[in-house]
Amino acid sequence: MHLGPWDEERERAGDPRPAIAERYASRDEYLARVRAAAQALVTGRYLLDEDIDTSVRFAARMWDAWA
Repeated sequence: MHLGPWDEERERAGDPRPAIAERYASRDEYLARVRAAAQALVTGRYLLDEDIDTSVRFAARMWDAWA
């Protein structure tokens, strides 16, 4: 298994969490999960419905930067 620079940095720092790309099969799956989680927060009245798209856009930027 080849480790990318982010994996090596994570290992040096002792961070046991897998990288974002290791946790999800694809960007689309990740964003679908983010959308579902945001919807659950709306249902629980912790997030406004109009903030779902903002949350997904932010998550997409995080995927693009770190995956």
